[in-house]
Amino acid sequence: MRNLTHEECLFAVKEAQKPNKTFSTIARQLHCDRRTISRIVARFNETGLLAEQEKLGRPTSRSEGQQRSLDKYISKNPTATSNQLSNYIFNKFGIRVSERTLQRYRRALGFYPRKPQTKVISTQAQVEKRHLFAVEHQNSDLKKWIFIDETQVQLRNTDKIVWVKRGEPTPPHEISSLRSYVN
Repeated sequence: MRNLTHEECLFAVKEAQKPNKTFSTIARQLHCDRRTISRIVARFNETGLLAEQEKLGRPTSRSEGQQRSLDKYISKNPTATSNQLSNYIFNKFGIRVSERTLQRYRRALGFYPRKPQTKVISTQAQVEKRHLFAVEHQNSDLKKWIFIDETQVQLRNTDKIVWVKRGEPTPPHEISSLRSYVN
């Protein structure tokens, strides 16, 4: 469920009072569920107010300083695993945190998981070196060579997830290029 801002709630109540306006059409305008609009209008009809209510449940164990520190750490280390992040929180603040709680922390801070685009790193010198190697060995017996394409191996085995905020570019996953070995 998406939480609507105070302005969006006021808009929903005003639109609901217009003739020929259904909760579904208002919900489509605000990109939320029809039941969300229904609850907002019902609360307004009961109380006449759209005041913010206190959130129920246990309050967070993180302070504002801890949240800022965690935000900076995730921004600097977008590929940090849950285990690395848990160790960081324990070493810095002395708090043990589960993997699920870390996912909630990341989402609360505005980070979303992205799969990075794979980028093969090749300098001009590497390209020239490969070309010279190919020209030099073009007539050799290929049965004496073992070629290993590390890009293909790494492409199949990259399960990296990068956590970035919306609107920020996803950093690419850089890999090295083709290598060969003589048998």
